[in-house]
Amino acid sequence: HLITQNLPDLVAVKDADFSSVDAVFCCLPHGTTQEIIKGLPTRLKIVDLSADFRLRDINDYAEWYGQPHKATELQ
Repeated sequence: HLITQNLPDLVAVKDADFSSVDAVFCCLPHGTTQEIIKGLPTRLKIVDLSADFRLRDINDYAEWYGQPHKATELQ
């Protein structure tokens, strides 16, 4: 059982120490990664497994997902 493991405590993104982090993997619902990565250090490599940055043409996002993309500057 995982309770017996010495695992790190989860912390909110705003409270995380990214000083020794090189990359972040995101697997979040549509629209969530767009908001989360705005608060991350810009030096990090982001691997997004959601749909937020999957499409090359930002205009296709609204067509496919029914909402506008909220981080077009990061596309």
